[in-house]
Amino acid sequence: MIILKDLAQQALQDKYCLKNHKQFETIGFDPEELIQLKEMDHRELTGLMIYCGIHVYNGVPLLVLKDDEMRMAYLVWRASCIDVKKIEVTKKWGRGMKWFSYLRIAMELLEEQ
Repeated sequence: MIILKDLAQQALQDKYCLKNHKQFETIGFDPEELIQLKEMDHRELTGLMIYCGIHVYNGVPLLVLKDDEMRMAYLVWRASCIDVKKIEVTKKWGRGMKWFSYLRIAMELLEEQ
């Protein structure tokens, strides 16, 4: 489970790095994230936006965004991270099925001999 408040604090205190985003692609969406997101105040939400690299949402800069808009921006960003991983897994699954069909054909040829 991802603790969003810790990530927001990390972004506000330390230098932030794009390598940290990989964890969002590998972890599925947890409904607990919605509860954590609802409990965050404006400062924490701003830190979370900085951590995630969200600087603009619907053409509106981060400094002008309201709390609910920041929450929605995070959810949209999170959904896009999950889609990236889903596309990657789907490509690998298709390739695996292709090799499985080749193996099945080879087995059929061996059985005929």
